[in-house]
Amino acid sequence: MVRSTPSTPSTSHLPYRHERTPSPSPPLPSPARSIAHPAQQAQACGATFARTPLAAIYASPLDRAHTTARAIHATQPQPQPPLVLAPDLREQHFGIAEGHSWLARDGNPKVKVFPALSGRDDKFPGAESLNDLRRRAERALDELILPWLGGPAGDVHLAVVSHGVYRRGRPGRV
Repeated sequence: MVRSTPSTPSTSHLPYRHERTPSPSPPLPSPARSIAHPAQQAQACGATFARTPLAAIYASPLDRAHTTARAIHATQPQPQPPLVLAPDLREQHFGIAEGHSWLARDGNPKVKVFPALSGRDDKFPGAESLNDLRRRAERALDELILPWLGGPAGDVHLAVVSHGVYRRGRPGRV
């Protein structure tokens, strides 16, 4: 998600996912969606924002988002903005189900196949729910974005590079 934040509370945003990973996920909602190679997608994302001077770039420390953030950073004019890795922008943590298959029916943890979760408070042991993720997104918004509002006159442009499930769990006020 890229956030353009004028000095007044009215804002606009342009969703832009990190580089695409090999998966059956839906196409990227971005100009990079027709590019197959993840590194090329990250470069295309960087090129998209090359003419938009950013005040800061915030990114998840996970590889895909960090790679895309570095590509955006590399195309920024001098002086380049800070690139800040923000742990609160990480993907949702799935606990014992992390990295394993999910089924629409009852799962079997012994073979590392887990049931799909249906409620916003549902979570696997050691994991965070969508509501936990939303609270983390609220904290990220409060700590990273809101301090830029009401600052110096003129528009301030920020890039926030995170993950698809993070965008679904984000605060309603974004």
